[in-house]
Amino acid sequence: MAPAGYSGTPLPKKLGIRPRFRCTFPGAPKEFAQTLGALPGDVRVIDETWSGLKFVYRSKDRNKR
Repeated sequence: MAPAGYSGTPLPKKLGIRPRFRCTFPGAPKEFAQTLGALPGDVRVIDETWSGLKFVYRSKDRNKR
């Protein structure tokens, strides 16, 4: 019998993790991988954090720094 309130939907599906995704979980506890369970095919969990942010200066403001 499932616990009350448990939908039975796997956690990766709830999180929207799909095949060939690359995922990172910064700050997650070590046992999170067990909680996450089986992942769809070709999913890679990456330990490093990359923000993907780029700073862009307008050309008129570049010489003011």
